[in-house]
Amino acid sequence: MKHLLKFRRIVSVFVLLLSLTASTCEPDIPEPPVTDGNSNGSGNAVCTGSYRSPVNDVQLDSFCGAAYAYRCLDGLALSSTQVQSVCSLYNSLREPGTPDCPYCK
Repeated sequence: MKHLLKFRRIVSVFVLLLSLTASTCEPDIPEPPVTDGNSNGSGNAVCTGSYRSPVNDVQLDSFCGAAYAYRCLDGLALSSTQVQSVCSLYNSLREPGTPDCPYCK
């Protein structure tokens, strides 16, 4: 019985520490804008704010979201193989009238 109480106390402390760690606040610092890959800084900024899907289609959204992640989170240029691959898939699957993915331009 004594060991059971000790075990419960250890578990309680662990859960408390885990919840305190998970609830620590970090400042919301926006990512710097990514340009179209020009080193002189004259490119269009495509990463202003968080990701916003241009479509309601889950499959298309996944490809546009991947383009966002590559360009805005990983800092890859539009001309990179990864961005070109997901943008090519997005464009090949979209129906007429579906908006362009802004991260593929």
